Amino acid sequence: MAWLTRCFNPCTSDKANGHTRLLVCDGHDSHISAEFVRYCYEHDIALLLLLPHSSHLIQPLDVGVFSPLKAAMRSTLSTIFRTGILRLQKPEWIQSYIKAREKAMTRRNIESGWRGAGLWPINPQRIINQLPEETTTPPPSSYESNDAELLTSSPPDGYTLQLSNASLNAKIAATTLASPIKRHVHRVSKIAEQLCAETAILHREFAEMKAVMDTRKERDSGKRKILKGHRVVTRPDVIEALEEAERSTKERRAKKRRNYSPPGKSELSIIEVEHSDKEDAMVVPERPVYDCIIIENM
Repeated sequence: MAWLTRCFNPCTSDKANGHTRLLVCDGHDSHISAEFVRYCYEHDIALLLLLPHSSHLIQPLDVGVFSPLKAAMRSTLSTIFRTGILRLQKPEWIQSYIKAREKAMTRRNIESGWRGAGLWPINPQRIINQLPEETTTPPPSSYESNDAELLTSSPPDGYTLQLSNASLNAKIAATTLASPIKRHVHRVSKIAEQLCAETAILHREFAEMKAVMDTRKERDSGKRKILKGHRVVTRPDVIEALEEAERSTKERRAKKRRNYSPPGKSELSIIEVEHSDKEDAMVVPERPVYDCIIIENM
């Protein structure tokens, strides 16, 4: 809020000359608090939140500035690390950053970042060309043991492993090897198929368990509020939802503070404090956790 009110708005309001300004954010929770969003709405600032896991493609700083900045930081800090010192002091880091910033934050690098992200000049195709293309190879419709190929990569999927084992057993059977060797190869191939199937089941169970735990963690954290089924959400609805989420977070944290029992305190002393006139003094204000609203199906 300090940056928005003291830097961005004063520095861009005159240039905008009454027109709407665009503010691009990376979607961090601290950027989309109720106070932040309300200020932008009241001062004709349009918020654009970048898609998750896309900043390396469409954020100018990541595309053209941070890489040379990191390289310059490594260069300036190398003299300290060569002495065997592994822990930097804050003044040392700040001095190194000042020197690195002068080398990296140049007009050329900044303009290169905007061009690389396709933002200016506008070139959406530049980003589209960097997205990976998903290619799928359909499995063969039929199998002939004489035409099957042995494995050339690892690890294979179950279907490929089964085909390769069948091919191997067919070729082993056509040789003059002793029968015990042929039986051993057949048993090993069956064991490999069984282990492959068990591994696939374990991976599936782990993915399902992880999905449940992630859902619980997201629900318990109280940092995100998802609005589903809304194609259009008005500005008052957004601010109201943000404020409600912030109030619930503060109330939940205040309740935890009141119920907290310090080490060494007896139950009687806790009851006496709870019924005293100074109950509110026990609630230690802390930095609020801002909630994020995800608007789906826009």
